[in-house]
Amino acid sequence: PTGSGKTTTLYSILKFVDSPQKNLVTVEDPVEFQLEGINQVTVRPEIGLTFGSALRAILRQDPNVIMIGEIRDFDTVDIAIKSALTGHLVISTLHTTTAAGAIVRLVNMGVEPYLIDSSLLCVLAQRLVRKVCPFCKEELTVGEDLVKGLKLDSYPSLMGLLGQGGSQRIKFYRGKGCSRCFNLGYSGRVAIGELLIMSPKVRELVFERAQEHVIKKQARSEGMKTLRENGLALALKGITTLEEVLRVTAPDE
Repeated sequence: PTGSGKTTTLYSILKFVDSPQKNLVTVEDPVEFQLEGINQVTVRPEIGLTFGSALRAILRQDPNVIMIGEIRDFDTVDIAIKSALTGHLVISTLHTTTAAGAIVRLVNMGVEPYLIDSSLLCVLAQRLVRKVCPFCKEELTVGEDLVKGLKLDSYPSLMGLLGQGGSQRIKFYRGKGCSRCFNLGYSGRVAIGELLIMSPKVRELVFERAQEHVIKKQARSEGMKTLRENGLALALKGITTLEEVLRVTAPDE
């Protein structure tokens, strides 16, 4: 969704892979940050400079890495996939609710599954949650019914954070509000992510045009941590609140 930190993540990836030996090019609408050493292009549909036309021109400049601000139509995704198939690293964003949903969205946009299978490396879904103010943070004991509703025992990665006391001893945190956080109880934000790696079994499901929940189930069986799972981990560590996690993530099936 809008405001989830997608552009910041894209720029962070660009800075990570950047080097003097590489030619990095971006196509954006608009360019939000100027990055030194990277060729950035702003699309202008009124003069015919669309994502598609810009990408066609960029491919003649022998780029190593291409960043597309957002994939909005079949023309853009078609060129992006063909670029990836010819050896370019392509990174972009797509509006979906989950990582597995991005694959289904590509298929619905008209991309053949065998092309996704051959070109896609991974998908990252992310959200931003507010961080608890460290100056007024306090423990919050939640009811047993709420803990059962969260189904914490269905997330193996959280077992180490729950301790041996059972649901009676689980504690979350909140900020009661102070002058340093303007009585909000929050200070700053942090990203939570859901990284789906295109493993051989996931690729098979894509080729079979499997539904989103089937792909997600397979990815979780291979170790993928969902948005809700990573969010709950941050809440148990006292980095964010349970309320924030429930606000930006959906329950896992």
